[in-house]
Amino acid sequence: MKILVADDSRTMRRVLRTILESLGHAPGDIFEANDAIEGIAVLKTRKFEIDYIIADFDMAGMENHGFLHRLKHDCPSKTIPVLSSINANQRLVAPDSIRHGATMMLERPFRDPDARQKLQAI
Repeated sequence: MKILVADDSRTMRRVLRTILESLGHAPGDIFEANDAIEGIAVLKTRKFEIDYIIADFDMAGMENHGFLHRLKHDCPSKTIPVLSSINANQRLVAPDSIRHGATMMLERPFRDPDARQKLQAI
């Protein structure tokens, strides 16, 4: 399974990568982007052969709704599940993100069992 982790925080990308690898995902199957624009570029370079996306809600380049709309626009023939990573102050946007195409929300700071449970569902 190919996973894209798009987050403007290198620390968050590293934490997510570590959890994903501990769940058995191969390091070579985890791709990283440090902002939304790079995330779209990675998707295009990989010809949208990504099975799952974990995206920071308010990463640099464009906010989550913009990223979700761009994903639908650039890849209308494939639905890629998106887990949106939010902080506690962004809880109110969770339903809106789901309406825009996010599959699931993951709140930061990650509580390891909580994050592992949601990431195991991938």
